[in-house]
Amino acid sequence: MFNQGIFQIELLQDRFITSAFEDDNSVFLIKGNLIFAPTSPVKIHKIHLQFQGNLTLYRGIQKTQRNLVNHEWSFLDVKASKTFEKKTYSYPFELALPSSLPESLQAEGAQIEYGFKAIAETSLFQFNLKAEKPIHISKVVNPLVCNSFNTKSQGVWKDVVSYDVSIPSYQLNPGKVIPVHFHHIPLYRQVHIVGVEVILGEITLYRVPDVNDANSITTVESRKAVHSVSNYLNCDETEQVINIRIPKISRRLHCDASSEYVEVTHRLYAKIEMEINGTYTSMVTSLPILVASDDSDKCSTEYVMSELLPNYQEITSDRPPSYQNHISNLNYLPPSYSDIVSC
Repeated sequence: MFNQGIFQIELLQDRFITSAFEDDNSVFLIKGNLIFAPTSPVKIHKIHLQFQGNLTLYRGIQKTQRNLVNHEWSFLDVKASKTFEKKTYSYPFELALPSSLPESLQAEGAQIEYGFKAIAETSLFQFNLKAEKPIHISKVVNPLVCNSFNTKSQGVWKDVVSYDVSIPSYQLNPGKVIPVHFHHIPLYRQVHIVGVEVILGEITLYRVPDVNDANSITTVESRKAVHSVSNYLNCDETEQVINIRIPKISRRLHCDASSEYVEVTHRLYAKIEMEINGTYTSMVTSLPILVASDDSDKCSTEYVMSELLPNYQEITSDRPPSYQNHISNLNYLPPSYSDIVSC
């Protein structure tokens, strides 16, 4: 059997950060080489490289795919096979991509992926050689928007309890522990704080074009609780610290991302439970947060602030997620997600 040796795609870099507010003519450049180093002579009649970016929407076992970008290179295409000796062959390539491309994204029911695929076609009696190389595109959020994120929520609820809830930072990394500070003071002797709870909520907004009319967009919102931590009190304490661990990125939790097709955002919901004259009730406030991987700074200060605000829709409800989708059209939509998952 033929030992293919080395057939791989090498890039100068495979992660790219762009600003959401660069002009339409801005581009970034991908440079690399397709490397082929056979361990013995082999006949090849075609060497082909392709770059693609695709949006995929899932609905049950069905999926709808839209191509966002496509480019191809042909380094060899002959009917009579060419013999490649035992040495290293390198095929350089470069590709300029518009900065306006949507960022890479993983969400429940949707994904945006970019990457290279290469193939070298051999004779009928040998296996074709294949190689793949993904790239990741992310966008920074306008600093003006980052400055709008609050790390504290305070006020008086129904003249019953004064509350102050705070976190040290709005940008959180998966796998890290975040302390949530509660300060609550009952305003009447009959009011007793019995417990506090912190809920990490994920909100996914889908904008689905109609298959027959690209100008017709169906909007679907999905909310779910990813993780929660609670603490019940034995006495009238006025201060609490709840440590909640942000889960690692998985099918349960996805990083914040935004595009014209899909948007993923997160909120921390803080719940204070109380007993008033034998009746139990609760109040909820929330803080918007950014969930970003360790190597991604969604609020980088390296980019100049734009006078234009982004197309950024903050969900301002002070209630916890309802965990139900609001769907206006059931055709070609992502699945519904209603499970509450806790560690």
